[in-house]
Amino acid sequence: MIKRRTLLYGAGLGLAAGAGWLGLSGRTPTAEPLRVIHGRDSWDRYFAVAGVEPPDYPVEPVRFPGAGAPLEVEALSNGYLDLGSMSEIPPLFAKEKHTILRIIAVQQTDVNNQVILVPRGSPIRTAADLAGKRIGYARSTTSHYFLAQVLKKHGLDFAAIQPSALGVEDGFGAFQNGGLDAWVVWGIYALRARRVLDAQVLLNAEHYLSGNLLLVSQQRALDDPQRRARLVDYTRRIGRMWQWVERHPQQWARHSAALTGIAEEDFLTQVREQSRPTRLVPVSEASIDSQRQVAEFLAGAGILKGDTPVDYLWSRDFDFTEPA
Repeated sequence: MIKRRTLLYGAGLGLAAGAGWLGLSGRTPTAEPLRVIHGRDSWDRYFAVAGVEPPDYPVEPVRFPGAGAPLEVEALSNGYLDLGSMSEIPPLFAKEKHTILRIIAVQQTDVNNQVILVPRGSPIRTAADLAGKRIGYARSTTSHYFLAQVLKKHGLDFAAIQPSALGVEDGFGAFQNGGLDAWVVWGIYALRARRVLDAQVLLNAEHYLSGNLLLVSQQRALDDPQRRARLVDYTRRIGRMWQWVERHPQQWARHSAALTGIAEEDFLTQVREQSRPTRLVPVSEASIDSQRQVAEFLAGAGILKGDTPVDYLWSRDFDFTEPA
């Protein structure tokens, strides 16, 4: 069984790493810059190439260690971060602290890039064949949640396999060296394993994951007129950036490769195989219901305790639509 609080992290645009966020609480609300989650492939690093003008107000980039979602959730819940990005899972745990965290928009993203890989020539042909096998996954990511759903659907649980919680780089090494029979991974990491190791896709996350990545703020920022206006403006810039990515996939792949050091070929493959391009959309009842289903699954698996209300986590009145 998955332990409580192990599913906090969901991948966003950024591969965040670096300094922390402490020491930001001593400023008056309107004097503060907009504090935005930041990493080596963050939204703002695409603004110039996408033709998106930089904001005319101060923006403070906030970095977290590699698996920094617990810190991101805590920063949002305590008002030290104004804009973050995560999967549907982390806010379900933040609510236990009567959080001020609020979901303001949804990035609808690809689900085909979340996969279960097996080595070339593996005898594993179906998800049921995972029983008793050594399976790697990244704790605190959507791959953890994806694996939990696949196991349950096929009458299995974590006690029925040999689970191995690994970071993606360690997972790649274990998979490459024969230490894993299957690896649950996503995006460019999966594409690298397919290209370099000739790994085979056993299953992708279609029908398992929504592909919803959440833009998350906090109530103090939404209640402050200046910061709310800046949040609206910055969210619009993110939307324009994603529109550019959809129209210019080759330029996006080239720029992404330059930012991350990952092969441009992998980014282009991701575009070719994607279930849909990423688009930024307003909060809807469908997106709220999607998170509610996640909450119910986690509650049924014993990961969430008690009731699982999600409605109050969402800000339905945050309007970032562009003026006509």
